[in-house]
Parts: sequence; structure tokens; C-alpha cells
Amino acid sequence: MSGTEPFARRAAWCTNVHDANTIDELVAAVHDVARACDTQPDVGLWLSPAMLEEDRIDVLKAGLDAVGVRCIGLNGFPAMSFRDDVVKTAVYRPAWDDPARLDYTLACAAALLRLLPPGSMASITTCPVGWPAHDVDCTAAAAMLRQACIAIDRLAADARCSLHLAIEPEPGCILNTTASAAEFVRSHDLRDLAADGLLRVCLDTCHMAVQHEVIPAALQALQRADLQIGRIQVSNAPQADLPDDAARDALAALVEPRWMHQTTVHDGAHRHDFPDLPEALDHGPDGNWRTHLHVPVHLDAMGPLQTTRRKSMELLQAVAATSERPAVEVETYAWSVVPDAFRAPTLADDIAAELGWTNDMLQQVNW
Repeated sequence: MSGTEPFARRAAWCTNVHDANTIDELVAAVHDVARACDTQPDVGLWLSPAMLEEDRIDVLKAGLDAVGVRCIGLNGFPAMSFRDDVVKTAVYRPAWDDPARLDYTLACAAALLRLLPPGSMASITTCPVGWPAHDVDCTAAAAMLRQACIAIDRLAADARCSLHLAIEPEPGCILNTTASAAEFVRSHDLRDLAADGLLRVCLDTCHMAVQHEVIPAALQALQRADLQIGRIQVSNAPQADLPDDAARDALAALVEPRWMHQTTVHDGAHRHDFPDLPEALDHGPDGNWRTHLHVPVHLDAMGPLQTTRRKSMELLQAVAATSERPAVEVETYAWSVVPDAFRAPTLADDIAAELGWTNDMLQQVNW
């Protein structure tokens, strides 16, 4: 492994928030955000398969360079369209036992290397193996992850860069917590890849909050498995303490058909897990409700709903106390569901507000 530290001193935002279907549309969106920010932001890119053609990547690079926006890596978790009318569990396909996942990931690596200057270090986030109901072969998935890491490392070496793959645990998935990712690495003989820094984790603070993860325990699990943090995605989940009629109504207003909204309810004694918010509203008990929906990171409340913003602050502070400085990325993709009362005039202004809050947090914890 070689390469400099990743662009970790200022926050990036993830472009899966933009309804961009072409490189030209994506470049225009990036320029809008850059103009709205007080200081130049970094960016984490989501690129559909159609955007990965070499000539299009050269156009993207020129567009980023024109406004001084640096790329910290790619979000390779959603491999297909993230803006279809209905996505739901399709976001976990192809799983890591499907060669199509390997092909897409290597295409992402090739595109990313065209965007980076020599000597750079960057990451590609990826699916947490798959969704349990999709009958994923975990042994085959581990073998394909190994193949991906080795191939990505060779591509990066040829470009005089350093790349790694970062698995992103998510509620309800085969790898649903930090500890489950660490155990997967241990039980599937991937620890050498972790020790070499080729396979890492992406910690999403919304996901960790929904799973009620304890930050010190999560970091200890990574340490025991020799797993480094490849990226931190700063994101908030809405939460509410029920019974509260106004809060329940506000949660119900968040129901929409596009994405998964895995929900946990902690009733004080037990945690109840629901695959989506409608099932929780039908059957969930009173208690502390947390829902997988990435809401603005700079808000600690949205009307009668609270957010899990404290979890983001806690994780950044805990990691800042270590020697690791992974890239930090704001990943609020669900602005279309956020009530107008909590929106700025434009999406670019919304993203700028989130980046401003996150950069302030990074300064406070001496990142």
C-alpha cells in the first residue's frame, strides 16, 4: 500500500442526493453546490453504470477541476438507479455473490483513478454483502470481495494511487452493524485484506443510530479485526419517543415508496426491528423510535421529531481521539421528504448548511 492520507480535513457531500442522470447534469449540480459554499467543498461521487464511460469521466474531471472540487472517492453501494420511483430492496442488488457487483465495483475503481492525482488515497464504499431475503451465498461473496480488493489494489498501483473498498453496514442487511462486519472479516478469512488496509468499513452514523450501536464497543470490534475506517458518512435519523400523537403523525408523513426505512423501537427492555416504517406504524410498541431516513445533519429536530445528530458528534469525537482520519462525507439523500419548513431556498443551500455544520464539528474535535 502506498499513497497519502485521504482528503480528511474538510467534509465532502455525496452526490446521490442529486437527481442527475448524466455527467453534464452532475457537473451542473456540483457547480451549484460549490457556488453556495463559503469554502470549496470536497465531493463523494455516485456514478451510475451509464456514467462510467471513459470519455464521460474526463468531462467530469474537467468539471470538478473548473471549480476546485476534489473527489474523496465513490459511493459504490447503490449500483443501479437510486432515483427510480421504487428502489426499496433493489438497492442491495447485485449482492456480493453476483459477478455484476464485481464488474461494477472495478468500473468504479477505473473511473475514480482517472479523477485522482498521483499519490492520492481514496475509497469506494460498497454494499454490506446483501439483503438476507435475497439468498446470498456468503462464502462466494467473501471470495468475490477478496478478488475485488486485489484487483483494485493492482489498478491503483499502476496509477500510483492507493484505493480501498469500504463495506457499509446497514440495518436489516447481512452485515447490519459494525460488529457484524468485523465478524464477517474474521470468519471468512479476510483479515489479511483488513490488515493491509485494502478492505475497510464505512461507518454511517444514521445506520449506527438506528441499530443503537455503542460507539466505543463498535470501535473496539474494528480494532480486534484489524479493520480500519475507510469513510465516515455523517447522517441523521429521525427519532421520537412514543406515545406522542404529533410525533407519530410526523413519522407517518415520512412514509414514501422509494427507499427502505428500516425502523427500530426500543421499549425500555427490548428492541423491536421492522423492515420498513409502515410495518412499524402498524405493529410497533411505544418507546424510542428510530427510522432509517437520512435527514439534515445540522438539525437536531424537525418539529415534533428529534434527530440522532448526537450520534454523529459522538462518533467524530471518538475517532478524533485515535490516529485514524478517514474521509468524512455528508450523505443526506432524502431532502425530497423533508418538510418545506426545514428547507433552504435551494438544494445547494441545504447542502452548504450541512457542510458548514460538519466542518465546524471537525474543527471542534480537532480533526
